[in-house]
Amino acid sequence: MYCRRCSYNLKQLDTPRCPECGRSFDPMNPATYRKTPSRIGHRVKWVMKIVVFFVIILLILSFLPIWPATARHDSWRTTLWLSDHFVHYD
Repeated sequence: MYCRRCSYNLKQLDTPRCPECGRSFDPMNPATYRKTPSRIGHRVKWVMKIVVFFVIILLILSFLPIWPATARHDSWRTTLWLSDHFVHYD
């Protein structure tokens, strides 16, 4: 006897409610529980863990500067310095 929502083993429980997800079941009604565990629930959990991991990594990377702000300013200053010293207007 397994929970229809999360595939938790419901055998030998004192109350007719899944402790994992809270779904109620009737031990006398086979339509309220599964006879075999569902592997889809476990796959969904692993996929969600992987998705959350990559989202966290992307969030961390989005806050890291790719080019330091000083490098952009320094290159702009170098460009201005070069143009002032080497470009002559007649």
